[in-house]
Amino acid sequence: SQLESQLKALEGEIAGYENTIANYKSQGKTLGNDIAGLQAKVSKLSAQVRVVTLSLEKLNQDIVTNEASIVTTQEKIDLNREAITHSLQYIYEGERENLMLVLLKNPRLTDFSNAINAALDVQDGLTVAVGEMAELRDKLEDEKESLSLKKSDAVAFKAYQEAQKKAIEVTK
Repeated sequence: SQLESQLKALEGEIAGYENTIANYKSQGKTLGNDIAGLQAKVSKLSAQVRVVTLSLEKLNQDIVTNEASIVTTQEKIDLNREAITHSLQYIYEGERENLMLVLLKNPRLTDFSNAINAALDVQDGLTVAVGEMAELRDKLEDEKESLSLKKSDAVAFKAYQEAQKKAIEVTK
């Protein structure tokens, strides 16, 4: 928000310089007015360079935030992958036992029912984890695309900034 307020202030400053340039142009072509007009143009270009610099700072902050979000999402994906692995292993081990063996291991009917319900719960959890994994992968792809766009914007801003600096030198 501080960068945005500085940005607005600089945009107001640019508008003032544009008015000054317009005033000097309307006053005639005397040498003094030309020099003052060029100085106003240099000031305007300098303010535009500062605007681009602030925009680059904000963009770099956004990039850092986006990179942190990517790391967090990747960690969540890894946790889900681990949960899915454990669930699949539990299901695999459970499927190797036939129903009669499970019944013999659990002599009471409630124990047998609890074992079956636990297996069903694991399968339900697996379905949920796979769904979350798909959502997280989509989010990760979106975040990576956003990061790529922000980085290309930063490169474009930098090139624009260099062009403005050259324009200042030419005007000087």
